[in-house]
Amino acid sequence: MLGLGIVGTVALSFTVPLRGWWVVDCGLRFLELQSIVERNHWRGFWLDYPLAAYDPTYRFAPFQVIQTFVHDGKLYGQYPPWFCYLAAPFYLVAGRFGLRIVTLLAGILLLYGCYALARHAHVRQAAWAAVAVVFAAPILPYVYTFWDIVPAMAAGVWGMYFCLKAVESNLLKYSLLAALTLFFAFAMREEYLLWACCLFAAVFPLVRSWRAYVLAGAGFAVAAGALMFVNRLIVGHYLFFQASTGSGLLPEYSWSLSSRPNTAFLYLARVTGGYLGVSAIPDLFMFALLCALAWVPRASGRTIPRLLGIGILGAALVRVYLWAPGKPGVVQSHVISMAAATPFVFLGLLLWLPSVWNWSLPQHRRRWGIVTTSLAFLVASVWLSVQASAIGLNFGPRLLLPAYPGLMISAIAVCPSVLKRISPERHRRLAGLMLGLLLTFGVVDNVVFLERLKWKVTFSDTLYRVVRDLLPSAPILTDQGRWASDPAELYFERPILSLSAASQPELQKELIEIAKRINPKEALVLSNKKSPPRWLRSYGTLEPISLEGKIEFLAGSFITYPYRLRYHQTDGIAPSDIPTSGPLTEQNRESKVP
Repeated sequence: MLGLGIVGTVALSFTVPLRGWWVVDCGLRFLELQSIVERNHWRGFWLDYPLAAYDPTYRFAPFQVIQTFVHDGKLYGQYPPWFCYLAAPFYLVAGRFGLRIVTLLAGILLLYGCYALARHAHVRQAAWAAVAVVFAAPILPYVYTFWDIVPAMAAGVWGMYFCLKAVESNLLKYSLLAALTLFFAFAMREEYLLWACCLFAAVFPLVRSWRAYVLAGAGFAVAAGALMFVNRLIVGHYLFFQASTGSGLLPEYSWSLSSRPNTAFLYLARVTGGYLGVSAIPDLFMFALLCALAWVPRASGRTIPRLLGIGILGAALVRVYLWAPGKPGVVQSHVISMAAATPFVFLGLLLWLPSVWNWSLPQHRRRWGIVTTSLAFLVASVWLSVQASAIGLNFGPRLLLPAYPGLMISAIAVCPSVLKRISPERHRRLAGLMLGLLLTFGVVDNVVFLERLKWKVTFSDTLYRVVRDLLPSAPILTDQGRWASDPAELYFERPILSLSAASQPELQKELIEIAKRINPKEALVLSNKKSPPRWLRSYGTLEPISLEGKIEFLAGSFITYPYRLRYHQTDGIAPSDIPTSGPLTEQNRESKVP
């Protein structure tokens, strides 16, 4: 079964196009990768800014507010670069295909890591449990995106496995492997610092070898501390800039105690797209139905089928919204809470209670450690996160996904004992079918998610090709923050300037002067509004450009209105010489796209 899971993971990769981007997060990482390999030639990971000669302070850099920051006169992406360094050799050798190899290998390692963890916990049919984690939880689509989510998750699962082995066996090799894998996960994604803390706290009652426990913890602490020190030296932030976005840049990216209830609602229960209030009553009702599944492992035999039926009803109601056709971009930006992912994980929500397990059995103690780590991480993540991070184009609750392998494996582990308590036989079979249906919901979710992933990356690639050929010698002026990183290929091919940064008349004049130096006659304006900023009309005439027959904006998602800005004829602004070789020239366009 494990082999079939690996074959299926690899085979499905051929159904998802290599070109195009799921979200700006993926595109920005690609720009970091290109900067490392092609622009900076391995000298650093700052973002090369093609318009630095015109805009040396990055005032009009076309990124969203929290996507970049400036340190020591250089522009950096908000994400740690270590995933890009990991992918760089593959990209250097195999181009865009190399990016898929990295995440695909990580997916296989995750699958095998879940198998090793399930087998260590004496889960019956451990291979089935591992396949269920990848194919029935909202993890599979991330295997086919250029993102650090799956590499970090694979390392986190292996870190848990090695840590459990270390505290039981007193073998120092497991301590070192635990420290190494947890450090790798932290280097990929910073939330795994929290994951490691939850893991070491959860396994504390299970420790047989204090030497192994201390060595694993100290090894991770030293390595993580060294990386944080390097981050501080390079970019001025211990946890890199992404983890510092709650420091007041935008109100919605700031942490506050008063926002905790709404943040918890967004992460755990939101389905219909609102916020916590009267409009959230349907969402809370569906979430309550799903929470009935949490009592299944502790319920009596007669009660179990009823609880499963209630949970299935909640899952079915959620999927009226989750599987709704016609608006994939809207759905995948809002229906992404825990309630909107595989319902099977709800079976694990009360497995942290010691009374569920027989503590005289080592496999039960291991299962308790696995599920307690996962639940501690889930609760801590919801408590520490900001509201804005719960919204965006995702598959399931992205920032809670590290908890899913442990919750799934622990829930699968208790299923045999749950079924044993049910009689007569026909009721037991019915309950087994119900448990299978809960997993099937997750599998069908992934089928839907993969179709939406294919739609989005295809749309992204089509959008790139259409915009690339619109007024090819003109700079792009846009009030949309995504154009630099989705489609990411445009950033090094076309000069792009942010209209959003030109909030004052003097800034507007400065922006137009830069644009005129690139092309003294015209500019391409890309706006998310039918009427672009009015102040542009004082500098020229705006002419709509039709995209009919070139691209379809499905159900209004990612809609863009292009305009040609023809400047009024004025004197005094002379175009500077555009270099005959470089990222902005026509002849280099094809060579810069791998």
